[in-house]
Amino acid sequence: MSDYFESFIQLIERQPELFTEEDRQDLCHMRWSNDKDEIENEIIEWAKPRASIYGALTNLSIKKRLHGEGKIPPRKESEYQPLLQNTIHRCFAQPDNQSKSSTRALAK
Repeated sequence: MSDYFESFIQLIERQPELFTEEDRQDLCHMRWSNDKDEIENEIIEWAKPRASIYGALTNLSIKKRLHGEGKIPPRKESEYQPLLQNTIHRCFAQPDNQSKSSTRALAK
């Protein structure tokens, strides 16, 4: 199952269009475990009801396994949660000033 973490990071970074605004907000507010295996289980459980994300995640994980892609040196256990949270916030969180200016533009 170890490919799911790296595959999910890759989906967020390279295919953000798969994630609806609701998905993005959901991910930004999730509290992830500190344990790598639990994080991967949380990713899978979160993705299952979202068919397009779950399908892309599964396909990418299988492809990585079959082709030996993504052989990344093991990370320290303490690095997984911050990496996931930082990736989610970097790719999906809107800066306060951007959301305020969007709100002002809509109000006009």
